[in-house]
Amino acid sequence: SRLHEDSNALLEHVSKRHIAMISRDLRNNLNDVFDDDLLFRMACVKMEKSEPVYAQKILQLVRKEADAMRKKGRYPLKKCKQLRLIPDHTQLLEEGEAFIAVGYARGNVNTIKDIEKSDCALAMRSPAYFGGDLVKLKLVSRKTIRLRAASLTKTKETIPAASTCSIYDGPGDDPSTFFEDLNTGLVISSKGERSAADMMSGGDFDGDEAWICWDKHLCQLVKDYPAQDTTTPEFIVQKSQQEKALACRVSLKQRAEFALHYRYHQTQLGKLSTTLDSAMDRFGVDSPESIIIATQAFLQVDHPYKLCEIKQDHDHDLVEVYHESPHWLGKRINRGSYISEKALGVLYDYVQSKIDAVVTVCDDKDKTATRLNTHIMSIINAATQKSLHDSVMRRQLSELQNKMRLAIADFYSEHKKFKEAITDDGEDAVNMTMEWMKCQYRYWRKNLVDCEDGEDAKNLASAILYEETWRKSVESSFQGEHKMFAWHVARDRLLRIIGDAVQKSTGIGVAPTLLREHEKILYHRRGGYIS
Repeated sequence: SRLHEDSNALLEHVSKRHIAMISRDLRNNLNDVFDDDLLFRMACVKMEKSEPVYAQKILQLVRKEADAMRKKGRYPLKKCKQLRLIPDHTQLLEEGEAFIAVGYARGNVNTIKDIEKSDCALAMRSPAYFGGDLVKLKLVSRKTIRLRAASLTKTKETIPAASTCSIYDGPGDDPSTFFEDLNTGLVISSKGERSAADMMSGGDFDGDEAWICWDKHLCQLVKDYPAQDTTTPEFIVQKSQQEKALACRVSLKQRAEFALHYRYHQTQLGKLSTTLDSAMDRFGVDSPESIIIATQAFLQVDHPYKLCEIKQDHDHDLVEVYHESPHWLGKRINRGSYISEKALGVLYDYVQSKIDAVVTVCDDKDKTATRLNTHIMSIINAATQKSLHDSVMRRQLSELQNKMRLAIADFYSEHKKFKEAITDDGEDAVNMTMEWMKCQYRYWRKNLVDCEDGEDAKNLASAILYEETWRKSVESSFQGEHKMFAWHVARDRLLRIIGDAVQKSTGIGVAPTLLREHEKILYHRRGGYIS
C-alpha cells in the first residue's frame, strides 16, 4: 500500500529495481525491462497518479511485489536474520544455549537492545524436513558471558587449547573477547551429544547458515520438539562408486553424465519437496505421512545418485496429497487445490486481502478517477486555441489526428495478424514477437514523430498520438495493448514534456527525466534503440 500512497517510497523502490535491471542481461526480459524502466522514469518526473498508464503500472508493481513476497510463505518478519553457524570453542555456552552476534563491534544499538530483551530464539536451516528441524535455543547475553569468563578466571580453570583458534580471540586469557569482537553470526554451544546445527536438518559449521528469530511472541508460540534421529537404518545409505570418485580422475564424459544426472536429481527433489508441503498441510508436520516423504527428501539431498522414491506401500495413504495441494502453493481452487485453514493458508489469505484492498483503491473510479496528463494535454489545448484563428494550424491538427488514428489501427491490425500466424508459445516465439514489435516501433517513431520539423512540432505530434491512443483504448476491447502504443513510440518525448512542465512550475529548471549513465547502458544493450 505504501507503493501506491507514498510517492517517495515508490520512487525509492523503482530506483532500486531500475539499478538492478540495467546490471543484468536484458535480452530475455524485454517486457519486464520496459515496464520497470517506464515506471522509473514516470516516478522521476513526479507524474500524477491519476494518469491511466502510470496508475496501471503502479498496480502491476504492487501485485508483482505482493505475489513475490507471498510465494510459498516467504513473508518478511521483524527481529529475524540469516546468520552463519559458528561453534563455541570457548566452552562458555552450555548445551542448548546460543549467542547472537549482530553488530556488537559496530555498535548496532537498536538491534542489540532487542536481542538483549529476548530470552530465547528460533533457528532453522533451509530446507527443513521434520518438525524437529526448528530448534528453540536459550539466548545468553553479553553480561552473562562476561560473568562466566570472570568466574573461570577466578577459579583458575584451564581454558581448552582449542579456545585460541579464532581471530576474534583476545591477546589475554579472557574468552569473552571472542563474543565481544565477533561482528555477525549465531554462536552455538559445542557441548552435548548432538550439536544444534546437526539437529537443523543435518547442518554443520562449514559455512552453513540458519534463519534466526528472537521475536518474543513468536518464540512463545513454538514448543520444543525432539530433533529427528538420523542415525537409524532407514537414514543410512551406502555411497555409490560415482560419489566416491574424485573429479580429477573421471573422464569428460563422466562429468557430462553427472551434470545431466544433477538436473534429474534436482527435479526429483523438487517433486518430493512439493509433495512434502502438501502432506504437512493436510496431515501435520509430525504425521507418519509427512515423515515418510521427509525422509526421502532428506536422503535425496545427500545422495544424488540414489533415486529416492516413496514406496508403493504408502501410495494409498498419500493419494490425497498426490491429487490435491493447499491453495497457498498458488494453484487455482477446483484445479487440484483446496482451501487450507492452516497457518500458511491463513497468512496467504491475509496477504491476499491486503492486495485486494490496494487493487480496489487503485481501481475505484470514484476515488481515483484516471485522466490524461494535464501537461501533455496543455500542448494540444494551446494548438487548438491557436487553430481558432489560424487555418494552417487547424488543418495541421486535423491531419495529425487522422494520421495517428490510421497508424494505431494499422499497427494493431498487423499485430493481430502476426499473433495469429505464430502458433508456438515458447521462448522463441516470445523473442520473435519482441523483435517484431521493436521494428514496428522504430518504423512508427520515424513516420509519426521524427518526420516533423522542429521540437515543438515533434512534441505536438507526440501529444496527439498520446490522446488518440487513449481514445482508441477506450473504444477497443484490447485496452491493455492499445493503451501502451504512444508510450512505446514516444516515451522520451512525453516524459520530457511532463518533467519540464513540473520543474518549471517549481522554478527549479529542467527536470532530470533521464539518468544519462543508465540511458547509455540501456541504449547499447538494446542495439542502439530507445523507445
